Amino acid sequence: MRKLSLIVVLIAVAIAVIAAIALNNPSTQDELFKRVANTMVGAPAPAFDGLRVVVCGSASPLGNDPARAQACIAVITPEHLFIFDIGARSPQRIAQARLPLRRLTGVFLTHYHSDHISGLPDVNLASWVQGHHTSLQVYGPPGIDRVIAGFNLAYELDRGYRVAHHGAELLPPAGHPMTPVTVQTDGIAWQDELMTIRSFPVVHDPVHPAVGYRVDYRGRSVVISGDTVAVEALFEAAAGADLVLH
Repeated sequence: MRKLSLIVVLIAVAIAVIAAIALNNPSTQDELFKRVANTMVGAPAPAFDGLRVVVCGSASPLGNDPARAQACIAVITPEHLFIFDIGARSPQRIAQARLPLRRLTGVFLTHYHSDHISGLPDVNLASWVQGHHTSLQVYGPPGIDRVIAGFNLAYELDRGYRVAHHGAELLPPAGHPMTPVTVQTDGIAWQDELMTIRSFPVVHDPVHPAVGYRVDYRGRSVVISGDTVAVEALFEAAAGADLVLH
């Protein structure tokens, strides 16, 4: 019995030693890193046609319910993935919804209250790790340059550490810093041959400027008001829309 116990102990020690050596190997670490990144989003979401909208967060900025995330709406088509606002805990909801961040087209912000922007660095990191190797475009009304410059500066050291540890092939340095894009408070914010995103002004005093967005895609449309009182510009933007989130 003692011999059997000794053999079991020796086998366990051998396995532990082998595991320790393997975990200290850079290629093994990178493989584990990739697997963890894939686990963050789970299996790919089912394929679909048309326009899909996911509410990833709708909680009050003053609420502290861990079961609810702050403001975040995802708009997905077979060709696009846009996220509108991204508050605290919404990155976890994005992962639970299995949204394909590797093909994240861009992020639109309605205004710069903390509960609409605080999750941005987490989504930027997650998309970078999952293979989005070009700079993430972040759109917003005037002021977006300051917001993105601040996030890029705050995470500059973190970016360097991760590239040094995992290598530029896995995490290209150019893929991490975000790029700010200022949108007009009333006009076309983004467009391709299939989709048009229009911005419109809203009233969210004392915040200024603040905007909402209307997304049109193949005859379907969704309006995202952001935080606002009822204003004529919202009614005009929402005319004929299939879905309004207000």
